[in-house]
Amino acid sequence: MTQTIGIVGLGLIGGSFARTIRARTDARILGRDICDETQAAAQAEGVIDDRLTREGLAACDILILALRPEDAIAWMRAHIDDIRDNCLVLDVAGVKREVCATLGALCEDAGCRFVGFHPMAGYHKGGFAHSSDMLFEGASAIICEDEYTDPAASTCVAELMRSLGFGQVVVTTPEHHDEVIAFTSQLAHLVSNAYIKDPRAIQYDGFSAGSFHDMTRVATLDADMWTELFLANRDNLVSHLDALVAHLADYRMALVAEDADVLRELLEAGVCAKDASVRASLCRHDDEDDGNDGGSDNANGRSGS
Repeated sequence: MTQTIGIVGLGLIGGSFARTIRARTDARILGRDICDETQAAAQAEGVIDDRLTREGLAACDILILALRPEDAIAWMRAHIDDIRDNCLVLDVAGVKREVCATLGALCEDAGCRFVGFHPMAGYHKGGFAHSSDMLFEGASAIICEDEYTDPAASTCVAELMRSLGFGQVVVTTPEHHDEVIAFTSQLAHLVSNAYIKDPRAIQYDGFSAGSFHDMTRVATLDADMWTELFLANRDNLVSHLDALVAHLADYRMALVAEDADVLRELLEAGVCAKDASVRASLCRHDDEDDGNDGGSDNANGRSGS
């Protein structure tokens, strides 16, 4: 039986889900976007079959909320009564604690199933025009489980994401997700955005072998979206930012003091930290290959999918 999948928000992520689902499945795709031009383009290109209406919402087997955290919560509160019983609802927001707690409870009361989800994929330009059916190829899919999570629903999401080309599925808690993502994603965007503000940045042409471009790649960002994400996860982000500032202060003191020994020790410690990070990643992947047929990485002691 052909599934009906609804997608709310047809920007970079929502549009890429629509394109990938279209390319890899025979599902009926209903989509909805606040921008009339985006809506028209998605329908004209055949990326979606039709507009997601109240009637269509009641027919959806799976509903993907490709919205920012606050928008996802507001949209669900406004439309929860239109969602069919047992519908599988997942969001793609970049922070999970408030989203999972609010939408998990809302869906449980309404008789549908919610799974917090975060696709670790993106592009420095947003919008439907930059969406792609290859955006998720090989990417990590993070599933966040809590007291509201139906294990069968979590397994369903994991299987769907593997069928859409994701390379691995990581299962964790909303709390652990937000703590780690503050370091691996949010801090990187913040540092890159701050680094490029040096007025000498415009003089880089001919003076970089690639490190400048690597350091500044994610400086280009959606300021509204990242402001919301940063503030929603400010406790974790501030903690990681404080640690970075302290490390930078150590380097600064060594430079001011012209202390070559301390500076060398700091640099060598950084190299060792990088090596340890790489080895840990390789070990996790080796463990998955040896002992986990489904390719899931169960972070923070959570049960697998």
